[in-house]
Amino acid sequence: LLAEGQPLGALVLWAVRPAVFTRRQQQLIGVVASQAALLVENLSLSARVEHQAALAERTRLAREIHDGLAQTLGYLKLRTGQLIRQHEAGETSVAAADLKELDRWLNEAYVEAREAIDDLSLTDTSTDLERWIDELTATFERLSGVSVTVEGEAVHLAHEAEVHLQHIVREALSNIRKHAQAEEVHLAWRQDGQGDLLLSIVDNGRGFDPNAARPSGSHGLRIMQERAALLDADLQLTSQPGRGTKIVVRLPAPAAGQEEIENGRAH
Repeated sequence: LLAEGQPLGALVLWAVRPAVFTRRQQQLIGVVASQAALLVENLSLSARVEHQAALAERTRLAREIHDGLAQTLGYLKLRTGQLIRQHEAGETSVAAADLKELDRWLNEAYVEAREAIDDLSLTDTSTDLERWIDELTATFERLSGVSVTVEGEAVHLAHEAEVHLQHIVREALSNIRKHAQAEEVHLAWRQDGQGDLLLSIVDNGRGFDPNAARPSGSHGLRIMQERAALLDADLQLTSQPGRGTKIVVRLPAPAAGQEEIENGRAH
């Protein structure tokens, strides 16, 4: 079994009597060996891609914690020291005003920590789209105070699609909380006539220019695009300043036989 000239293994054909197999049969088994080698190589590439995706996810989480939660905690530590000195100096009026600011930053640190924990906890084996979207949006509403309307019917997904879509939705909601200044979010999904899943996330926030340069610490859209690419899905974002943002993910229907394979893995 060869892939790009490198040996992957061997396919052995044998019989108890000599000269049993015709030349045509030997050629056929050669074709089978080539296809088997291709399958093995594709599985190996898929495993490497998943490994790289896992490493990228760990790097992203570390970067987000460093850029968000760690810097917030560092600032809180600095301000707490200042408050102690103000209290010792009897500057109670100044300290009272600073305490209100400290409370706001503490709330932000709490939300950042909850989002990081929730992100690491996205391992539910349920493939019911409606169920885990309800869980994600309930958490988002609790942390942000932004209302979410959900529209869609129960759809069962392959496990890999479920995991990546969970992260896409969570990242989109996180970006809305941090940047959109939205009052409401509408999340909907449906299956079209070809069986493709269409999932949309729309907010009525301040919007932005998608063509403008983004801050160096802004990685949300790239992360969602990478997740969609791993599913061979299409992700489209439309936004205008003052007119909100809309994200649409089109997930192709499983190829013939793929659904049975995924069901077999689940069992």
